Amino acid sequence: MKTIDDRLKATQTRIDQQRRGKWKTWVQPNPIGIVANILGGGDAQRVELAIGDLELQVGELQRRRSQVEAQVHEQVLGLVLEVERGDRSIKEMQVAQAGNAQRLAVMEVGYKFGRGSTVEMMGLWQAAEAEKGRLKEAVLGREQVVMKLAGVTGHDYQMVASDRDSGFGGAVFAATAAGR
Repeated sequence: MKTIDDRLKATQTRIDQQRRGKWKTWVQPNPIGIVANILGGGDAQRVELAIGDLELQVGELQRRRSQVEAQVHEQVLGLVLEVERGDRSIKEMQVAQAGNAQRLAVMEVGYKFGRGSTVEMMGLWQAAEAEKGRLKEAVLGREQVVMKLAGVTGHDYQMVASDRDSGFGGAVFAATAAGR
């Protein structure tokens, strides 16, 4: 959008220059040029046509800018929804992991006192580690989406410290301007 804004500004500057210089078309030593300007076929008309063309360019640039704004808005909305979906998924995984950790602790106590087999416990420990790995993947996936969001919006998003420490980003994160 910055490129479009720069082009809009440059085009508006050219329009202003054309309008300021329009009077020069009337001041000329050639009487035929003055008559042509009066009748509408001289330099004055060419300047008016140039201004009209530039104004059409401005309209086209403004239309393009609004299209880009709508696309960016849709993209940001999609990314925010994806972050929220990831947050819910992470929270659900954490709740399930906490319950499974309690069940595993009870099973470990029983195992120490002779209940259950080593093969059974190895399977439970392996499942607990796999669960931790899926949770880490979900957190990394959410962070990647937040990075995409930062790239689209031009802001640097960071998880709030208390959320980061708990391993859950929550829907709350701080945004700081990145200078775009």
